[in-house]
Amino acid sequence: MIREFRQGAYLLALSLVTFNSYALPFNIKPKADTSLPTQVFSGEAVSAFYTITNNTSSVRSGNYIKYLPPHVKQITVDNNVPDLCGSTFKLHSHGSNGDSCTLELSVTGAVNSNDPDPHHHLFACFPGGITCAGTNSPLNVFLVNSALTAVGAYSSNETSFPGIATSNSQGSTWKQQTLPLPSNIVSAYLTGVTCSGATCVAVGDYSSNTYDLPGVALSTDNGMTWSQQVLTPPPCFNSGYLSGVNCNNNICNAVGAYTNSSPQFGTARSLDNGNSWSQRALPLLSPYVSGELVGISCSGNICVGAGTYTDNSFVRYAAAIYSTDTGNSWTQVALPLLDGIRDEHLNGISCSGTFCIAVGEYDNGSGNQLPGIAVSTNGGSSWTQSTLTLPDSYSDGSLIGISCNANNKCVAVGTYSVPGGSNAPTYPAIAVTTDGGSNWSQQVLTSLPSGFTSGALFGVECTGNTCVASGTYDTANFVDTPAIAVSTDGGNTWSQQVLAFPSGIFNADLYGIS
Repeated sequence: MIREFRQGAYLLALSLVTFNSYALPFNIKPKADTSLPTQVFSGEAVSAFYTITNNTSSVRSGNYIKYLPPHVKQITVDNNVPDLCGSTFKLHSHGSNGDSCTLELSVTGAVNSNDPDPHHHLFACFPGGITCAGTNSPLNVFLVNSALTAVGAYSSNETSFPGIATSNSQGSTWKQQTLPLPSNIVSAYLTGVTCSGATCVAVGDYSSNTYDLPGVALSTDNGMTWSQQVLTPPPCFNSGYLSGVNCNNNICNAVGAYTNSSPQFGTARSLDNGNSWSQRALPLLSPYVSGELVGISCSGNICVGAGTYTDNSFVRYAAAIYSTDTGNSWTQVALPLLDGIRDEHLNGISCSGTFCIAVGEYDNGSGNQLPGIAVSTNGGSSWTQSTLTLPDSYSDGSLIGISCNANNKCVAVGTYSVPGGSNAPTYPAIAVTTDGGSNWSQQVLTSLPSGFTSGALFGVECTGNTCVASGTYDTANFVDTPAIAVSTDGGNTWSQQVLAFPSGIFNADLYGIS
């Protein structure tokens, strides 16, 4: 007779037989002085080590691993592990020499510790597969798509081209390219990008000789090659642009602004992974006279966008839109000004389920900008706002991009500046919260690469403990150069690099990254 039960995040299956007061046939724990992996990059493998100890007073031969999670296999030959568990293994009685062996596993994909299928968890068994035990420390591994794509503006003389940077090495090396301008377009740049598998969709601003027009670039090969399309704004609007985009299960939603006499919220939606688009301008809420959306994030059927409303007095207010039907319909929300704040602007947003954090800059009325935070726990329908106190020696700060995980840990990036007016240097800035936005740690990357005097980070993408941010670093003569910052410890420490210009390019910025 077998009894199966769930205890917390792990599963056990065991016989009702009692072994001299020992409850389970095996004790399976992570091997001492090792850590279980939490992420694996696509196309690579990571190792996990457990110690399996005989929990009975008898010698047990012919033991074996009956079940393993998907994307996990047992390694049975490794000369570096002298006590390696084989495909079958013998364990001496509990407490004697040889009562344990090291189980080595190779992980090549995502592993869900809460998978409800008991066959998708580690089980070691006595011969016959009836008496088995699992572990209190199950694997939980995120799959990291090693192909990263950053987008921006790459300029040659007075012309701006859509710029693409791709990395297949977790951000350590990059390949760059500029896209040709479509017919009748004289200048273009990309500000937002979203990637899922090998498909990437980027959005931006494509300028004709007369108007700015919303544009989309689509890649189906991890950012290597791209097709572009320029969208005609909705009826009654002569210009527009798209700033942010998010795709989920082949449905893509993008946000920006469409303009006739003044800009108002713009949305674009694709039901075929970015190939074709429908567009909509959302009527302004009273008493606002203009509005723009900058970022969007979707989780399941919930999509939330962030931006700004402006009133007749040119005061800006933080604003949001939300949808519960993957962008088919939208509701708008105006956020009131915080006490002591006279101007607010939201730049980026990241959601996990119904939890969202948007970031921006909030003007305190004394000529200083503060990093602004807006948090929603109900999918964008209501918000709480706050500002961060700038670190000592900094007078202004703006957060521009953010990435949150399922545990409500978020890493935001932006730029902080020292006093001195428009000529004062600005530096890349990082803000990290591990408790859903209640508390933040901040750091400023003042040690810029040699030859650069200022910098800013605009976008960030985190998976597991790896975060890669995109931005720009400036020389003393104001040449913008594409920049990348990488953290492998959840945003605590960062390495920086500057990318060389592609041929014919003299100025470049990287905005969005996915």
